Amino acid sequence: MAKNRLETIALHAGQETPDPATGARAVPIYQTTSYVFKNSEHAANNLYGGTYQLFHNTFPKLGRTVKFVDSAKPE
Repeated sequence: MAKNRLETIALHAGQETPDPATGARAVPIYQTTSYVFKNSEHAANNLYGGTYQLFHNTFPKLGRTVKFVDSAKPE
């Protein structure tokens, strides 16, 4: 069996088995802008990197501030 090149390994890393919903070999790209979370903890754990950048970098440049809080301590 031929050994995979580094580029192939990097492209397919993490996708060991086909996607159960579609059978796709590669990780699917979903054309959506919103997702449903199981609960607030699930949402807090999967905060999209682009959202963090928006809150941390872009909003302050526009004069808007965002306060990051520990969701386990709402007070």
